[in-house]
Amino acid sequence: MYLKKRCVIAGFSLIELLVVIVVIAILASMLVPALGKAKQAARSAHCKNNLRQLGMASLLYSQESEDDLPGSAHGGHSWLASLFPYTGTNVFRCLDDRAVQRLYSYALNDFLVHGLVPGQDFSHRLKIPAPSATLFMAEKSDKYRGGDHFHFADRFDGGYTPGAFDAQVATKRHLESSNYLYVDSHVESHKPGRVHNYLTNHMSRFINPLGHSNTSIKSTIP
Repeated sequence: MYLKKRCVIAGFSLIELLVVIVVIAILASMLVPALGKAKQAARSAHCKNNLRQLGMASLLYSQESEDDLPGSAHGGHSWLASLFPYTGTNVFRCLDDRAVQRLYSYALNDFLVHGLVPGQDFSHRLKIPAPSATLFMAEKSDKYRGGDHFHFADRFDGGYTPGAFDAQVATKRHLESSNYLYVDSHVESHKPGRVHNYLTNHMSRFINPLGHSNTSIKSTIP
């Protein structure tokens, strides 16, 4: 007579299943923020790459234009049209720009626009005293509607005080930072506090190539 062997299949108890679910939930809560930050960092890197390409395009443009920097629409020829032959259209928008109706996310430092200050012309690359310290382009804030250039030079628009700067520039778009293209074509990412230090340091050439002052200059451009 053969004895039948009994196979006992051990299953999970309810408590064990609950423990597994809790562990998975904890791991997910730890991973989701990390994945979110990684995604934001990737978008910031994409934005930096856009600005680097615009910087290299501006160098090429200057080499073929007697050292002129690309200008704004006020001068009749926007930097968008000037740089398009060197870049195409895929570098003008930041992926995190929530103003989806506009075609480009960046704007020009208006201190570098021809005719801004009588007797002073910073629209030529070689005339800028510290190109590695002077802002060329930055990211427009979501609500900024000032076209292809900022209004840093116009004290009636707030000049370049920290509050006026934050209203125009997306200073916290990428992990509480923003990307900045300098005249020499290098790109840096800064926290708002660091930028505010530049804006209030009278020796800084971050906005005004001649150095900052207590009052901004009224633009001669209409």
